[in-house]
Amino acid sequence: MVVWNRESLHEVSLLSALQSLGEAIDAAWAEQHYDAASFPELAAQALAEGMLHLGFSLEATLSAVLTARQMPAQEPGRGLLTLTLARWPRFLFELRVLGEPDPSLQSHRVPGAFQLLSGEALASSWVFDPEDEINEGFAWGRLELDRVEWLRPGDARPAAPGRQIVHTSVTLDDPTVMLVLRATRPSVLGERRTWTPGASLDLSQIPALVLLQQQSLEVMQHVSAERFDEALGQLLTRLDVASAFFLLMQSARHLAEPARRERVLVGLNAQSPAWGRRFAEALDEEVRRQWLLRRRGAWTGTEHRRLWALMLTLPSRKALLDAIHQLHPGEDALELALGWVRSLALAPAQNPNDPNALGVELNDTTSLILRAMMESDDMPSVLRRLGEVYEPEDVRAQASRIASVCALFRRAPALQPLLR
Repeated sequence: MVVWNRESLHEVSLLSALQSLGEAIDAAWAEQHYDAASFPELAAQALAEGMLHLGFSLEATLSAVLTARQMPAQEPGRGLLTLTLARWPRFLFELRVLGEPDPSLQSHRVPGAFQLLSGEALASSWVFDPEDEINEGFAWGRLELDRVEWLRPGDARPAAPGRQIVHTSVTLDDPTVMLVLRATRPSVLGERRTWTPGASLDLSQIPALVLLQQQSLEVMQHVSAERFDEALGQLLTRLDVASAFFLLMQSARHLAEPARRERVLVGLNAQSPAWGRRFAEALDEEVRRQWLLRRRGAWTGTEHRRLWALMLTLPSRKALLDAIHQLHPGEDALELALGWVRSLALAPAQNPNDPNALGVELNDTTSLILRAMMESDDMPSVLRRLGEVYEPEDVRAQASRIASVCALFRRAPALQPLLR
């Protein structure tokens, strides 16, 4: 149990509060003989009981840092700013100021915990079950959603290391501030990323030459998109499978056009159809996520931002509707989701090539088609649902056009999770 002298944060700075809390954490962990497995829960409890969010001010904290005569040794981090605020021999406190959301799924390298100090985030945990171990750094397998929750200031959660459990926290506010309490014990794990539908890669295993080739491809994209596609396609057939996958995922933002994706993968499909199918599925999902990331600025309302985070993070309609139910218990989550989608169809687009913020046009009839697809995504059910509103003969006569609308919705990046 962590016991510390909790003073009012209006009277002491965050730095001072962390010193007091850190001493209590060190004493409590010593009672556990500094067992690494016990640290995540202990750390999460300490952050939750510390209630450091109540008086937190990012401006005041930054001012304290800017006027400090010395700070603990710093380490590279993520986001707009990562500050090591306090350090003990076995753990440290980091303040992370996050700007643009990072939806990537990652494994924790060391035991610890985190707490949201300001903003809102959609946190998810996934279980990765490796089925095809390519080497010590790359595996293909099944990725299944384990838990989804909305985090608000004061919420603290443990973070246990390991490859099988992966996490992401998609922030809804810019900036969002997070306090991280983590062990400093070196880890044998590299920085590991996981991609949908199921690929896990230790980035430390990627050779320096491949990193150089990835940077060269970025420059090539500015010179000639056609030459970029050709060079990437050739590399996919020459490199080891882990390096090829890494290059493809890093290049996804340039491959929004289906024709370019097919051109890049043609050589790999001929050489190894199984890997071609796997790469194509992962690439399609990454392109969809990149579409959403580029249009975040158009989803401005509170519910729009929440829907954006859900679309970016969750794999299926059930998971998405369950998460909406957490926010609005007792209400019809499907009707809420459809209402948010309709309002996005009325919001202005950020991208000049889009008809609206949603990316597809909706009217009364197509909204009804979308609702029918969300209830049961098979054509007989969709036609039957429409036949309850319109004359059945008219619906049957328009069946081919209705099928075209359904196909358009299935391709729409902002709608795909609702239709799985």
